[in-house]
Amino acid sequence: MRSFQDEASSSVNNAKYLALLLIFLGSILGIIYLTNERIVLQKVILALVMPIGFCWMGLLTLTYFLLVNNRRGLGFTAMVFTLLFSLCGNEMASNAVATNLEEQYFGFRVEDSAVYDYVIVLGGGTKFSRNERSELSSSGDRVMLALQMYENGKAKKLICTGTNIKGLSLADVPSPGEQAMEILTRAGVPSKSIELSEGRNTSEEMAQLAKRFNKGEKIGIITSAWHLPRAMRLAQKKQLKAEPIPSNFISSKPNFKLTSIIPSAGAMAANTQLAKELIAKAVGQ
Repeated sequence: MRSFQDEASSSVNNAKYLALLLIFLGSILGIIYLTNERIVLQKVILALVMPIGFCWMGLLTLTYFLLVNNRRGLGFTAMVFTLLFSLCGNEMASNAVATNLEEQYFGFRVEDSAVYDYVIVLGGGTKFSRNERSELSSSGDRVMLALQMYENGKAKKLICTGTNIKGLSLADVPSPGEQAMEILTRAGVPSKSIELSEGRNTSEEMAQLAKRFNKGEKIGIITSAWHLPRAMRLAQKKQLKAEPIPSNFISSKPNFKLTSIIPSAGAMAANTQLAKELIAKAVGQ
């Protein structure tokens, strides 16, 4: 058993390590304050006290104390988890992956696009709110782009896709396709110019769509730019001849910020979406 003197010595050492850590953190914040506007420091501190940033600081602190106390096995394990957490929540990483998926569509402009007999709006751009009203979600640019295409004479008819998944959706909630149709009709698109198509996922949507078109009809598919490569692979697999129409880009021009180092909920959500696309590609979807 450890003696009282050993425990006291360990407590003193940990207090010293904590003081060094606080001095280091304070120095970093002080440098930020002296070399930038005050609002930059406020943004950095806010990012650190947000749930994701707070957990990241906790992992860094845990790793630090394990290593300085010669708990090397646990310390290196904690270091690996900290690095993975940092990568999953890093906006520079998500931006790099998103750019790789989206860059082939950077040149798209509505005014320069072709005129389509049908423009397909894949589900996922809407949600059903608590006041029983369909609303645009974070991917709502899919629906807004469809509206823009219609109003600019680039789409003769729109097809909204998406079916509720039993066990994952409430029984009295409209399907994604119905939600998009509701929003488009509220925005002024005649209901006769909108059709619905079923499908619980992109693969099923493409299978259903491939059955309904005649040869010679010009078809466009609207979905998020990062999701579009997979949508087009599945369309080709189901022998649906269509052209990509990108919306809802999540990549941006590289712009390093001090807060870019700190993991965030937004970057973690983006990386989760992008991981699905990479996994789908890896398994041939």
